[in-house]
Amino acid sequence: MRTGRSRLLANFGSNLGLLGANLAIGIFFTPFLVRHLGAGGYGMVLLANTAALYLGLLLTGFNSAVGRYVTVEMGRGEIDKARQYFNSAVFGGLAAGCLLAVLGVIVCFHIEALVRAPAGRLAETRWLFAATLAATILGTMRTAFSASTYCRNRLDLSNGVGLLDKVTSAGWVVIAFALGAIVFDQVAIGIVAGALVSTVLTIFLWKKLTPELELKASQFRWTAFRELLSTGLWGSVNAAGSLLFLSVDLIVVNRLFGAESGGRYAAVMQITAVLRSVGAALSGAFGPTIVHLHARGDLEGLLARLMTAIRIMRFLLPLPIGILAGFSNDILALWLGNDFTSMGWLLILSTLHLSVNLAVLPMFLAWTATNHVKTPALVTLAMGIGSAALAIALGRTTLGIAGVAVAGVISLSAKNLIFTPLYTAHVLDVSCRKLYATLFHSAFATMVVAVTSGIISHLTNINGFVRLATAATLIGVVYVAVVILCVITEAERTKLRHACQAFFNERKRKALYGE
Repeated sequence: MRTGRSRLLANFGSNLGLLGANLAIGIFFTPFLVRHLGAGGYGMVLLANTAALYLGLLLTGFNSAVGRYVTVEMGRGEIDKARQYFNSAVFGGLAAGCLLAVLGVIVCFHIEALVRAPAGRLAETRWLFAATLAATILGTMRTAFSASTYCRNRLDLSNGVGLLDKVTSAGWVVIAFALGAIVFDQVAIGIVAGALVSTVLTIFLWKKLTPELELKASQFRWTAFRELLSTGLWGSVNAAGSLLFLSVDLIVVNRLFGAESGGRYAAVMQITAVLRSVGAALSGAFGPTIVHLHARGDLEGLLARLMTAIRIMRFLLPLPIGILAGFSNDILALWLGNDFTSMGWLLILSTLHLSVNLAVLPMFLAWTATNHVKTPALVTLAMGIGSAALAIALGRTTLGIAGVAVAGVISLSAKNLIFTPLYTAHVLDVSCRKLYATLFHSAFATMVVAVTSGIISHLTNINGFVRLATAATLIGVVYVAVVILCVITEAERTKLRHACQAFFNERKRKALYGE
């Protein structure tokens, strides 16, 4: 039986493994699609994902709520209540999925009103959107079943499912393109294939990990369904606001500047998307533990674990963000080609602010665990709408595409510098000074790494991935050494050493006994 610390390390390690795999796929797949479909075609792929996410808001909050409720009731030993929440989510989600499918059909038939498709590719674009919407419906409807891995704290298994989804989708497209079928249809098939694989595996894990969560229509309860709706409603509202912050820029650039400019913008912003995935994975590893602590009423333990998560984010984020900003032109030239070096400013602008806007992610876990979701949802939605309006307004000025990017940075930073720390301090009844201190440290460290990387980029000729990797590695070694020797406390060094020992001892035990 794993201890809580070793399980957290396993989840954390699997999150990093999934991130590494996603990063590897993204590094290869993005230029692969740009090269074969063109910048405009690649932009359509990302816009299809964005449209699917917006429609999926109907189910996102509802289905994500089941993880919290099932985990809490299982932790309290209330198996019957856990079954009721699970079945209410499954059958309620099926009904909502049917509604989502109808809305998806309407969107696909009027796709030209939503985006500016590349010339002569409207029909292909329609099929691409249809496939992406179908995959989204499958994904949101299987979320109830993924509550099993969440309540058992087996994020390593759910990460494995996510990895197979990505590999299946990308693998299908690569093979199809290699055989000469270079059309949107193959991208669409790959997306659906990945969703089907992950759905089957998620259901298998549900049966394996939580046989007590039986699927029975008789376990559906309107009271449980209403509770899920209440929590899920605000989750969906919060997700809507977040999408306005993070994805509306793709739509605005496409509508204002066309498919080609939109595709080039989207390709560069994929790096930002990867960084956000890194931040979400790092903070998400603490999610089940924080919910369990709240279920036991251990608020002191919850606060301690939350501060640990924030400190880890503070130490880990500045290195990749600073390197990406400092070597922006070199990275774009090597990754997407010399034609993209003119957009180095966009990579700098879209990454530096993440030192703060990703460092706050663990604070969101406290809101979910304590069920304080209404106020953050309303604030996020209001500021998301303001961000969209500002993006359109600045995009129409002489700033052009830069104005769209600036609007997102201003709006998101304002929310996470003002509201997020203050509200988290209010929810946990703690001083906000500690929270603000972590954000300042993260921003300062990021600027140091970025300036150092920029100087090295200016003084050396980074003409290949080997030189880039060498420079980044040297910076990373110095950064880690400074953090361990000069920044973290002796107590934190001791915890780090013990955590690593526990992790490797667990691995050694499993290898010895063949577990």
